[in-house]
Amino acid sequence: MIRASLYSCLLFLLIGCADCGIENCQNGACVEQRCLCDEGYLGSECNIQAKPKAIHITSIELENVPEEVLELVWDDDTSTATAYLPDIHLQVRLGTSQDILFSSNERYFDSKETEYVFKQNMDVKVSDFYPELRITLADLDVPKPEPVYSFNVAGYYTPVGGFPEMIEGTDPNGVAFKISLRYDH
Repeated sequence: MIRASLYSCLLFLLIGCADCGIENCQNGACVEQRCLCDEGYLGSECNIQAKPKAIHITSIELENVPEEVLELVWDDDTSTATAYLPDIHLQVRLGTSQDILFSSNERYFDSKETEYVFKQNMDVKVSDFYPELRITLADLDVPKPEPVYSFNVAGYYTPVGGFPEMIEGTDPNGVAFKISLRYDH
């Protein structure tokens, strides 16, 4: 009896959604014989990824920064065993622009670290088009920060493949990065 009731309910659901092709609601759900698309998707089968209005970078993590870069003499002050080391902070630029889109609040003073996490007050908004990112670790020198290490990240957004919350990769020198993303639709 129970098995027959369950079968009847399942059959009703399948017939009711057959018109929208429940198996074809790729990024959504069948509601009242129509595909109701998840945020960021369009089309009768929710199969078209809509371009986001903006992408927000909410954190950047780096691992395996080359030690030899950090061990160079970055500061004139050599009064202590570590005073010459860079006082690391992060800068983010878009493409080939010299304009700094974001400069981190996090600071790693006299750093010998090879791993960094930057997320405090980070909300880097990228909108309209999505050029590659230029990630720079810089030494906090006066009158302006001196670049210590820099690399580019392309392909953090594509019109296919969905909206990943994090992208990961490795630059040509072996620096591993994780970039957390949020989308405005």
